[in-house]
Amino acid sequence: MREAIAQDRAADRWPSDSAWCSDAIAAAVEQSRARVGGTLPTAPARLPNRLRR
Repeated sequence: MREAIAQDRAADRWPSDSAWCSDAIAAAVEQSRARVGGTLPTAPARLPNRLRR
């Protein structure tokens, strides 16, 4: 993430960390939609907030 932000700054683009993450998530969602034909499965009502060990 830091390397990509540094590349953006070198290209004179200065998003905040949260804006950069938001853009990255939006791009990942679009790539996922394209890969599966446009529709993603519905997420569960509640996602776990702790990793299982």
